[in-house]
Amino acid sequence: MRLIQRPLLRTLTFALLCTASVLVGPFKVGGQILPDRLQKANAGATAGIPGSPDGVRQMDEASGSERRAQVRPPHGEEEETTKQKLHSIVRQIQADPTGEEEEPLIVPDALQPNIGIPLVFNEAVDHYIRYFTTTKKDLFKRWLKRKRRYAPLVRQILKEHNLPEDLVYLAMIESGFNLLAYSPMKAAGPWQFIPETGRRYGLTVNHWIDERRDIRKSTIAAARYLQDLFGQFGCWYLAAAGYNAGENRIDRLIKKYDTKDFWELRAYNTLPRETREYVPQLIAAAIIAKDPAKYGLGDIEHVPPFEFVTEKVPGGVPLEIVAKAASIDLPSVKTLNPEIRRGITPPGKDCRIKLPADTDGSIFQRSLLSLLEQERKVVGVIQYTVKGQDNVSRIARTYRVSREDLVLVNGSPLSLKKGLPVYIPKFEGAEQEEEPAPAKTADFKKDRSGKAPHMRANSPKSPYHVVRKGETLSSIARKHGMELAALKRINRLKTSHVQRGMRLSILETSASSPPIDKKNAKAVGNSRPKAKEATASYTKKPSQKAVKRYHTVRKGETLSGIAAKYGKNIESLREINGLRGNRVQQGMRLRISFREIGEVHSSAS
Repeated sequence: MRLIQRPLLRTLTFALLCTASVLVGPFKVGGQILPDRLQKANAGATAGIPGSPDGVRQMDEASGSERRAQVRPPHGEEEETTKQKLHSIVRQIQADPTGEEEEPLIVPDALQPNIGIPLVFNEAVDHYIRYFTTTKKDLFKRWLKRKRRYAPLVRQILKEHNLPEDLVYLAMIESGFNLLAYSPMKAAGPWQFIPETGRRYGLTVNHWIDERRDIRKSTIAAARYLQDLFGQFGCWYLAAAGYNAGENRIDRLIKKYDTKDFWELRAYNTLPRETREYVPQLIAAAIIAKDPAKYGLGDIEHVPPFEFVTEKVPGGVPLEIVAKAASIDLPSVKTLNPEIRRGITPPGKDCRIKLPADTDGSIFQRSLLSLLEQERKVVGVIQYTVKGQDNVSRIARTYRVSREDLVLVNGSPLSLKKGLPVYIPKFEGAEQEEEPAPAKTADFKKDRSGKAPHMRANSPKSPYHVVRKGETLSSIARKHGMELAALKRINRLKTSHVQRGMRLSILETSASSPPIDKKNAKAVGNSRPKAKEATASYTKKPSQKAVKRYHTVRKGETLSGIAAKYGKNIESLREINGLRGNRVQQGMRLRISFREIGEVHSSAS
């Protein structure tokens, strides 16, 4: 590999040797005269580029989306042929032989074909040089600024994979090094992987993590992909085209037209419009970025390179806690870790978090451990499918979580759409119910008359509850607004142990009613035949209605005051509502107890 001291002149000389066809006449591509059927197409694809309807690809930095617009030469700029433009640039370089560039152009030796990419100069490339340095000058300056931050890491990874370091400009054209870039085709990250291709090359893409945004991991995936593309086509221009349009599409065109010359395929106008302009944009970006001062882009703000250390963090830890432990602000954590899509690390497993390079790992770990002892940690989530009448407040009340808790695991802004899932956080040490779902084991069985009852166990109006897997007596008591002691007394339980399938009565008929014997129960006709499930005891079937009593906290109220108002003790209110302390907030809806209306039928005498 030779590092050229006067790079642009040598590169243009190289272009003369490799693509003499561009300089000799408009109907020569790759050094070969095109067949007659191609001359008309080539004339429109070369001579007509500046004002052609092909247009250019414009990058929208905010979303990464792409749109088309016709771009014409700047007003008043004189049209020149490629040969005249080349001679003009050569004379300028010869007149200023001491000009230094930011980076040396890399021209590959014959024995080292994979060190660099040949930078061909033609009308298409010249068009985009003018476009990036005039119409999109401010945008390109932002790209150059981000390049200074991320290019050292990208070049290092490309070098480790024995790839040309000039492929760094492919990421510039794809996203402008915007790690959060996102396109309408669902491509994301600096290398604009779609989810399927990203997963194929080892990137994780799910509700919690999108490694397409991780500059290091996505560059490794891109390097592997580009290795495969070059191995398939043997040409970096075709590899770049395959990266943009898909390798299968490029392979079909190569077989159809029996050529592996990108410029010849481009002349047929069979490539997608975006792909036709993709390689000229790549070359133009490389030429400008290697010597931005010569193109009026020398006043780029200096930014430090992207450097970091990684530390292990448990799953389910809010990023705000990570920021406090590292003594930095939350936006800095999010900037260093754009791949984390939610406000917490993925629950259920440890992950590596990127922190500033000067972070002391031992101090961070001690601080994190101390903070985790005081804060809640998410150990899992409940997936809930949104129904037609649902809203955020209703779901939050049902699962006894706050709106902030929902935002933590779903992202912001929090929007609900019928039929789509929303995630409910499960906190360490807290018992939460899964969403009630119809189950065959929860249905009442037919009675001896053969008639099916009109209500199911576990429904809001049912006087029974069938124990499901994972439920405890205390969680069942909280769910139905009862005290644990009352639930044990009603069902004649000596301990709090329950088994799956056990049917429990959840309506108390009397504070001290004795158990009803079978003979009396049959006489009344209000009891059910003994079920096969392990039933705690026989009770009368109540005829009274039961409604839940709630209290909405007003301004200035305290938990002790509310407890005194309803004749309850603070401990029972905390247990019923799943509160860890005595703190309540205005607007909070507290469950008090069941209130009974009506009387129990007496047995027939």
